Formats: sequence, structure tokens, C-alpha cells
Amino acid sequence: MSGGDPGPAKPDGLCSEGVCPDGLLCAITLDPTSLPRNRYFWVYSEARARRAHGRAYSLRRLSDDIMERLARYPCSVAEEGRGLRIAYRDEALTLVRRIHLGALETSLLRLLLARGATHVPALLRASHVDRLRVAAALERIRRHPRLPDPSGWGDVLSPMDPATPSNTTE
Repeated sequence: MSGGDPGPAKPDGLCSEGVCPDGLLCAITLDPTSLPRNRYFWVYSEARARRAHGRAYSLRRLSDDIMERLARYPCSVAEEGRGLRIAYRDEALTLVRRIHLGALETSLLRLLLARGATHVPALLRASHVDRLRVAAALERIRRHPRLPDPSGWGDVLSPMDPATPSNTTE
């Protein structure tokens, strides 16, 4: 049984265990080993947290797909609301995959692509705003008293220093 009723949302946007779903999404996307489901089972007891976990793994797969295809196939990227709409052709399945990402998911994808993709379209390049958005979400989960303060998150955001060249193409 998947999904289910997310239950009443707390006024501050936290799950019933006091975990920020956006922070959880960022933590797992950037470092999938940071909050394992077996060890932190209580974190995933609510549907919103389970959805954040699933979405994090989807973003990582999307990043891998895009990095693999950018050099060989065109990737259509358009702004839509506060996020992006991405379309790319999957030749193996002879289909076009279309994805809509919200603002936080867009920032996470950009940060993942900054780790190793080349020939990145302008709309998929990481910016200072992306770094700030993700860092703010990570800070909300870092303050939780029962969760570890993962050292790996800082490593992910540190290459995003404004003085550091990004994954741009001229």
C-alpha cells in the first residue's frame, strides 16, 4: 500500500515527528546514505516523509539520465511557474520523458548536475539562489535533536562557492 492520507499538516510544515519534508528531500538527494530507512524508521512513519524519500531517489535517477544524455541528445528545458519543465528523448524506449519540477527540486537537480555534467543548458546551471534554497532546507533538518548532523552535506554545497567556476558551457 503506497501513499495514503498524509494526515493533518502541522502549522510549521513539519511532519508529526518534527522532521521537515523539504529538508529530508534535500538530505537524501544529496547524500542517500545520510538517513537510512532502517536506522531512522521513525522518520519515515508519515506519508509525506516517505514521499520525500521516493522523490529524492527519483531526482537522483533523473540527474543520472540527464548527465548521460546531454552530450548525445537534445534536452528541452523551459521555465514553468517557479520550477522547470524538462523533456528528453529516451532512445532505448523510443519515448519522450516529460517532467515538471518545483523550485526546490529544480535547485537540487541543478546542484546534482553541477557535480559532473558538461554542456549543461543555461536553465540547468546551478546558481547562488539554488545554493541558498537548498541550504535553508538542510538547516531546517539539521536542527532536529534526534537526527545526525551529516558532515557530507557541507561537502556537497562547498563546491558551490560563488568564486568557484560552475558547470557552464561557453
